[in-house]
Amino acid sequence: MSSRVYSVTSWKCLIEDARKTERDNRLHPDRPAATPYVRSTLADDAHTVVAASDYVTSVPLTLAKWMPANYSVLGTDGFGRSEDRRRLRRFFEVDAEHIALAALYELAKGGHYPAEKLTTAIRELDIDPEKAPPWTV
Repeated sequence: MSSRVYSVTSWKCLIEDARKTERDNRLHPDRPAATPYVRSTLADDAHTVVAASDYVTSVPLTLAKWMPANYSVLGTDGFGRSEDRRRLRRFFEVDAEHIALAALYELAKGGHYPAEKLTTAIRELDIDPEKAPPWTV
């Protein structure tokens, strides 16, 4: 399975560009519609987009309407409970294992990955499915 990884240096700039593009399209219906940068950058054949952030999920969720594919957002909603970034990401389910699981889950929802393999993936990624949601602890 292949993937592409992008780094977002400014969620704010992506959101502002998307909003500006939408506004321009609305105010200039006589022109060809423009495409927001975030949408034109992501591959047209993308089946799944997973946004993982060390910030709250509400920021990347703002881009959901401009995403070209299934969109899953992982973030650190809640109170800091970790002494280093690795533990913080694990606690808030934003580590590599949870990112991989989110991608597999979204692919399965779209019929691009066998859903029956998700339980095995959870076990192999050493994820506790019974753990309380981090924003409730």
